[in-house]
Amino acid sequence: MSVLADKKTWLAFRKRVKAMPKDYVIVFDAIQNYVFKVSPFVPNDTNAVLTNLLELFETSAANGQDVLAVCGDDVGQFANELILSAAS
Repeated sequence: MSVLADKKTWLAFRKRVKAMPKDYVIVFDAIQNYVFKVSPFVPNDTNAVLTNLLELFETSAANGQDVLAVCGDDVGQFANELILSAAS
């Protein structure tokens, strides 16, 4: 892919994120930040991890679930488990 195509893909992805309820966006952005900057393990396909998370959150939001009902009170632990499951 070209840089321009990559940027268009990323902007479309972020548009989907921003379309979710605010609490979902906040938690998604925190997990994304964790994946990019803090995680002790970087998955081979970070895009797949974030896309799977986005799909989970979109479905959960559409079903009216609270974001903390999806990921629990410890968002950091949820992020770790998400990343480690991608390694399996």
